[in-house]
Amino acid sequence: MTAEQRKEFVDRCPRKVYKYNDQKDIVEIENASECTLCIECSRYTDKLKLERAVHIGENDNKFFFTVESTGSLPPDDIVRKALEILKTKVAKFRNEMNLSA
Repeated sequence: MTAEQRKEFVDRCPRKVYKYNDQKDIVEIENASECTLCIECSRYTDKLKLERAVHIGENDNKFFFTVESTGSLPPDDIVRKALEILKTKVAKFRNEMNLSA
């Protein structure tokens, strides 16, 4: 891709996931979490007939979530308590499944 094509590639993304690095003359991922998998970047590279220039997909090994606190509890404590509750519910579910079998 030429420098102009790289800049056009960056501009095509509606969520501003990419940025063009003038010094290195490369496209960098700046805001991966903003990607909504709209495939605009892939459409552009397809139009240029560039195979495998962009790979779009989800990572099944990662999960992002946001914890908001009102200030009465720190976010770490909220997550720990939520995991304790989840663990209790899973144990109860397993117990109930064993009783019905």
